[in-house]
Amino acid sequence: MNDANPTSHAIRVEPYDDYFFEGMGRQNMSFHHALAELIDNSIAASEFPFEVDVYLASDEPGEIAVKVVDKGSGIGITDLIERALKLGGRPTSTNRLNEHGFGLKNSLCSFTGNSTPFLIQTRDQAALEAGAYYEVAGPFQRDMVAAEQPTSGWPPDGSDASGTIVSLVTSLGYLQGIQQTRGPRATNMATLTGYLLEHLGVMYRGYLSTIVPGTTNVQGQIRIHQGGDTHHVEPLLVPMDGIQRVELPFTAGGSNYVAEYRHGVLDETLRDNAGFSLYYQANIPTQGIDVRIGGRTIATRQLSEIWDRDRHNNFNSFVGELVIPADVPREFLRSVNNKSAYDVNDDIWASLFHDLNANHPPPREARAQTERELRDLLAHNFQTYSEDQIVKEYAVWASAVKIDIYRKNPATGAITLYETKIGQAQPIFLYQLRMYWDGLALAGEQPTKAILVAADFQDVHSQMASQLNQLQDPNGNTYNFEIKRIQDFPL
Repeated sequence: MNDANPTSHAIRVEPYDDYFFEGMGRQNMSFHHALAELIDNSIAASEFPFEVDVYLASDEPGEIAVKVVDKGSGIGITDLIERALKLGGRPTSTNRLNEHGFGLKNSLCSFTGNSTPFLIQTRDQAALEAGAYYEVAGPFQRDMVAAEQPTSGWPPDGSDASGTIVSLVTSLGYLQGIQQTRGPRATNMATLTGYLLEHLGVMYRGYLSTIVPGTTNVQGQIRIHQGGDTHHVEPLLVPMDGIQRVELPFTAGGSNYVAEYRHGVLDETLRDNAGFSLYYQANIPTQGIDVRIGGRTIATRQLSEIWDRDRHNNFNSFVGELVIPADVPREFLRSVNNKSAYDVNDDIWASLFHDLNANHPPPREARAQTERELRDLLAHNFQTYSEDQIVKEYAVWASAVKIDIYRKNPATGAITLYETKIGQAQPIFLYQLRMYWDGLALAGEQPTKAILVAADFQDVHSQMASQLNQLQDPNGNTYNFEIKRIQDFPL
């Protein structure tokens, strides 16, 4: 070694092909996240309203065939060669869904472990006019080929115009991971498809529920085809009552934006009616808020990740959503490479979370506090402005259930029951009142009236109350149900 002229040794950083691509498939990327990367690409390549079709088949034991078909712009031959299959190669578009340039590669390696084949078939407008399309067959390797094929070979389930089809085979075990439980894994494809519909309904709720301006169409549709059945992915909104909204201004790239943080109390009726079985289960693993950028939810169940709070059963009813505007450039508020979380090293994320942590802490026992407060305010109102006997949590059915407020006029003996709810009225709440009424009647006390107090209600709920009022209770007396809004009471 010469101290005056040290020797330099050149290093060419190249991957060990087999191990590198195999390693890309080992990043704890769940089936629905891998599938979402393919769907993201399809949405990014499409105008609104987009259409994405996902086909699932289990023709071979232990294997699942997956195919994703879109009607997007397709991949031109230049992009196919120079960008789409290169690590970090991003399309020329600025769509946030093409944020990293790793999605397609991450997805295919996660699905296949880069040990089983995949097939990409695509055509842009130029290829369509030339009567051709392009095929790239995997697994990934250093040297790959985009084969030009005649239009006559284009799959019949592909788009009539431009578009892309990605086909692959993965394992049943990988699909079963979407269940996200430690218990026995489901083997029935219909059950597993149901779980997948739930995941995608949460992930794409923004796109599937937002109307394209000037039209009556939502921004797009995602369909899952399995076993001869077609299932439309429905937007699954956060099931919450008592919604509170907070605006969080921030600056990105010299422009000003406003994020919206909305949170409330888990509405178990809305949850159950929507068919949730994995999310918003009023337990420690599913408590917290979701984080969404535009139409795409990138993180769910966030609590201790944002706030200086340990997870606890006291937060089981706390749900919400932090929504970032869709037009924030993709260089800011970045997600991790597989879009399953946000980049904690991003300064703007850090600033937003600091604001939430300092000024908007999650409420403990949100449902119990809010509905208990409403009940207590209403009971106090009755006690202040009447001589009636007021009892909170009046027990019926051998103390198995409790009426929110029992009110009895000492002069007339008239008994009024109240059920208090902080959110939208639901049909089941009227049946709760009927249960209270029947329990009281069977115990020898005849109710005169039962009132459901809620934040709001629709005509259908009033009609239901009217129909119930045509029926008789166990004593042969006609029911008398009413629905009133919280604002009808001077609380």
